[in-house]
Amino acid sequence: MLTCISCKKEDKPKSEIKKMSTYQRDSLALDRMEKYKREKLVKDEEGKAIGNIMFGITEKEFEKQKDIFLKDVQQKDQNGISYGYSLGGYEFYFLRGQFYEKKLYGVNIIGNSIGYSSYDAIMPLQKDIIDKIFIAKFGEPKFNYPLQSWHKLKSNSQYQSAQWVIGKKLISTSISSTGTHYSYDVSIFLPEVNGKIQEEERTKSDLSVEKAIDKI
Repeated sequence: MLTCISCKKEDKPKSEIKKMSTYQRDSLALDRMEKYKREKLVKDEEGKAIGNIMFGITEKEFEKQKDIFLKDVQQKDQNGISYGYSLGGYEFYFLRGQFYEKKLYGVNIIGNSIGYSSYDAIMPLQKDIIDKIFIAKFGEPKFNYPLQSWHKLKSNSQYQSAQWVIGKKLISTSISSTGTHYSYDVSIFLPEVNGKIQEEERTKSDLSVEKAIDKI
């Protein structure tokens, strides 16, 4: 009887090990699939600023592609008159490019201006809509901060909201404040190029200080 009990005890662990092994194989296959999907997403998207606009193009080409993109997201009233732009309900009024050595390295999307009296009703919608769009396409952000109340935002300031990293590309959402009006903005850029520009600006600043010291 002891032998029989011992056999039963051995059979259960073997079954569990076999089960665990199958689970591990399935899990590994899923991990590989997710990794492949992520790598493909990065490959397809890291060179793209937004829509049909690619990083590295000239300013002339940017203006051409920007017009195509804006025409596609243009909002019109009943009379066919344009009054702004919308990405799935996220409303914005301006799109500008950033250039380094005559090549596009970033775009800024400026959300519609929101007065303090409308902030509590409209700002959460702006954030929720554009965040959901990016999450649906790129997954969860690196960080995602809750909105601050309008009266806590300083004049002429910008506050980070959420951030996604897609290979060499970075997507950052933020709240801009003038003190009385606010907007939910989007920046999509190449941080490596942005870092070069900041370093060059620091070098220029240091040289200016050195020249000033020599003149004293």
